[in-house]
Amino acid sequence: MPHLPFVAGDIVSVLSQDGKYRILRILVVDEGGLFTQLFAQQFTDRPRLININRLSTPAFGPVNFPVTHEQFSLCRPEVLAYQRVGDEDLKDYRLWLKDNGTY
Repeated sequence: MPHLPFVAGDIVSVLSQDGKYRILRILVVDEGGLFTQLFAQQFTDRPRLININRLSTPAFGPVNFPVTHEQFSLCRPEVLAYQRVGDEDLKDYRLWLKDNGTY
């Protein structure tokens, strides 16, 4: 499957299995897939603009997680904004890599 044209730092809207739109931030893109950060906000219609400073992470459940390129494409992602990924943002990614790091 060809890789999608996304880069680390992209903030995207995706269609979740429950039919609502969620917001993800792409932290890493590599050969196997993407490592993402989930935000708590949900929308009935796809958002076209987003205020990054008003996004929050969920109170429970996974916040940062891997997804294959194929799985990601099935969520019909669209870029809304961009926010540079810093070293601190990659803490969970490094732990995931150390633990096994498979998609």
